[in-house]
Amino acid sequence: MRVPLLAVVVTMFLASEAAWAQDAEPSSDPAGSDAAGPGGSPKGAKPKGPVSRAFGGADLLVGRTMKQPVSDKVFTVGIDVGASPLDVGLSAGRDTLVKQAINSACQQSATCRDGADRAIKSLGIVSNSQWDAVTAAAGNDADLLAALQNAGVSATNAQQIVQLADQQVSPEGRQRILRLVRRSQAGAHVLLDPFIDVNLKWIDLKATIPFTLAHLDGKTSAYMANVGLEAKAGHAWEWGPIGVGLTGGLSLYLPTGMEGASAAQTADLLSAPKYAHGYLTMAPYLVAGVDFTWVTLQTSVEIDSMHGVRGTPAITSIQYLRYGVGLVILPRLAPKWTVSVIGEINGLSPIHNAAPYNAVFAMAGLQLRLYLVKVAVAVQVPLMSHKEDLGQISGIDVGSLAKYYVLTRLAFVF
Repeated sequence: MRVPLLAVVVTMFLASEAAWAQDAEPSSDPAGSDAAGPGGSPKGAKPKGPVSRAFGGADLLVGRTMKQPVSDKVFTVGIDVGASPLDVGLSAGRDTLVKQAINSACQQSATCRDGADRAIKSLGIVSNSQWDAVTAAAGNDADLLAALQNAGVSATNAQQIVQLADQQVSPEGRQRILRLVRRSQAGAHVLLDPFIDVNLKWIDLKATIPFTLAHLDGKTSAYMANVGLEAKAGHAWEWGPIGVGLTGGLSLYLPTGMEGASAAQTADLLSAPKYAHGYLTMAPYLVAGVDFTWVTLQTSVEIDSMHGVRGTPAITSIQYLRYGVGLVILPRLAPKWTVSVIGEINGLSPIHNAAPYNAVFAMAGLQLRLYLVKVAVAVQVPLMSHKEDLGQISGIDVGSLAKYYVLTRLAFVF
């Protein structure tokens, strides 16, 4: 199924008028003289209307946001930091379960345990698409051995993995062991996304350089992810205290990421194009909003189209729909001092080769702006998502807890 990408962006509305100047009153000189009297304007000058402030300060933290007026911001530099704290905390627990499986399979043999450790590390070369074939073959030793070798795992390492899977009898239990073993190699990730935003009169331009910090086997490594470029333009119509706006934009995620960043997709599925190794992603979107001065409501729809252009991904084309709605309360309590309460619901729906991209998340957060500094913190929880069956630790479902996500933002706005 082909998804139109650029046609959505071509016909977008242009941005609203710049609003740096203060309000000016029409000339009181009926003759329109060159010298302006008190409260008057120079001859020939057009009186200026009220400065447009619709959607100023109404930032969302996850979903797409309306283009804001230049009276609210022109240049912003900052960083978003995200992590799944429970994923970080449970990383050691997953390792414990893996070690229990190794000890059960190897008993007292140190040689066997060393071989099992090497075999588990060898699973890092298996791509996501190849892993689906491996787990599908988990119910039979011969099929599992063949699937692992087809994915590039050596015969010796593949035999060790089969031996670990044999600790479970049912196909579901064997699949759980395999997922747990591979997930333990993903480690715990902290996602960092520095960004620069330039908001001009007609267009808003943004660039991001995301990377991840992965903690695995007692070591922390940094991996660069996919550089993002975004452009959006929009217009707002105002009737007294009410503003209605429409914005269109296009995001590009360039295939600059390192392979080690791919595992970070499990921490934040909504940001998957940033961390999908080898994929070029184009994401056109539309945002519509209503501004009631102290409350804004924004809704968006987006098509993400991912294309494998580096390496040899088994799935070369992925398309899915992303949608969201966001509510911001008290976005402009004072010109340079605001405290915003933000609530969002964002979701994904598969279109083509995108079965895992089927989820809905709720997010709640606070954002504080004090003059040039903007700080925000939010928590995102899954309402509906694909859950990995990773077993339980002390009766707690590991696969579900790993989906909880915390996002913080620090930015300087000029």
